[in-house]
Amino acid sequence: MAEIISFIRLDFLSLKPYLGAKKLIILAVVAILGSIILGPMGIVTIFPIIILMSTYAFAAGKDGLDGLYIILSINPKSVVIGRYFSSMLFVIIILVAFFIVSSAISFVNFGDANLANHAVVISSFFILVTILNFFNIPLLFKVGYKKGRMLVGILPMVIMLVAILVIYLLGIDLDSVSTADFSRSLPSLAFSDFFNVNDLIWLLASILAWCLSMVASMVISQKIYGRRDF
Repeated sequence: MAEIISFIRLDFLSLKPYLGAKKLIILAVVAILGSIILGPMGIVTIFPIIILMSTYAFAAGKDGLDGLYIILSINPKSVVIGRYFSSMLFVIIILVAFFIVSSAISFVNFGDANLANHAVVISSFFILVTILNFFNIPLLFKVGYKKGRMLVGILPMVIMLVAILVIYLLGIDLDSVSTADFSRSLPSLAFSDFFNVNDLIWLLASILAWCLSMVASMVISQKIYGRRDF
């Protein structure tokens, strides 16, 4: 565990050259404008940016850091596990910052921070982003950041376009759907109508599916990383 924690620190240090002030300012401006216009759902405006930034550590790998891991005698298993947790920690930091900013904007505009609604939306996006990264990380271990970054960047855009298409085809009026309605109906959106399960079972099943997806992704990444030539 100590080795994994040390690797996560090293991963964050390697991110500094890729997280310049301009990128962070752009992220902040887009997030603030999204919050002002869309409220909690403004998180969709920075969705692709979060995906790309949470995989920046792979960009450092092309600069020879994999060789450094060997010199430091970091176990390949720790490299893989540490990369997953550093990616998730980065996502958490961004989402918590968005939660604070968006809640503050909501309070200023409406006199109510809507903390519960913000929490539901942020939690949902954490699950979505991390599940996408469970697909992205093995890919990046396999082909590297230079070849894989285009797919990593395109995937969230495709998901957003598909979501817009579905909303259009189903004739959903977003203006009539409040965040409160979304937060109340979220536990039953996916399976309740089909399997008649209660919210608690759905929640537990979702957590289990998320954990199994992470474990499966880690196992695949460990096999890929273990076969790499440095």
